Amino acid sequence: MSATSRECVVKFDGAGFFTNTVKGKRASCTWSDQIAAQRLADRLFGEGQGVIAKLPAQPGDKANYIESRWSLSGGRDV
Repeated sequence: MSATSRECVVKFDGAGFFTNTVKGKRASCTWSDQIAAQRLADRLFGEGQGVIAKLPAQPGDKANYIESRWSLSGGRDV
């Protein structure tokens, strides 16, 4: 079993934070972009198996309502 990594973006719509769709799954949180990313990692790799790391912002992110970018990784292949 090899570690797998995916990237996601978390957007803010005024009511909460939500991830883009990765492998047919997405997640949200009303108070934290980090929690939304962690929930997506847990859905992709299994509860407690997902690891997240914040990535640097890219030009134009704020204009597109992108709050943050994350690297999601875990042991289970997705």
